[in-house]
Amino acid sequence: MSVKLKYTDTDAAEQKVLPAPTGSDVGTSSYWDELFYLDSGGTAIAAGDWVVVDITSSEVDVGRAIKQSTTTADEPAVGVALEAIAAGTWGTIRRRGLISDEADREGVTVKLTGVADGNAIATNTTLGQGTVAANTDINIVGVVLDAASPLVVDVRC
Repeated sequence: MSVKLKYTDTDAAEQKVLPAPTGSDVGTSSYWDELFYLDSGGTAIAAGDWVVVDITSSEVDVGRAIKQSTTTADEPAVGVALEAIAAGTWGTIRRRGLISDEADREGVTVKLTGVADGNAIATNTTLGQGTVAANTDINIVGVVLDAASPLVVDVRC
């Protein structure tokens, strides 16, 4: 069993107990890193969006505020939203580890375009989306492990 703490806008902690892994999850379950961040970008973040640090936010300490990746390609992303996050609220971001769109796993489809198995991922010019990293990209944010159904992405932020 592991425990996560979720902070609200008043910094009150909400504890969430995670079940012990079973079956095929045992080999990969410890390979993830999630934190709670504040969506300070002014628009909602959808589950599966790539997010970046909002350095212009004065709502919380720098580094705890996020927004969708913008229309600037090759941004250094923080991770992928595991849930829909309304503007001005806190939500879960997976910073490292596997994400699958399978219903019995995370059930989140990472927003990607034009990718194939084994492609490195960088953010592109569409809000919240990733694409194949070009040779010149230095901000690799993940790797596509399976581009077919089920989609499996290894987030490496």
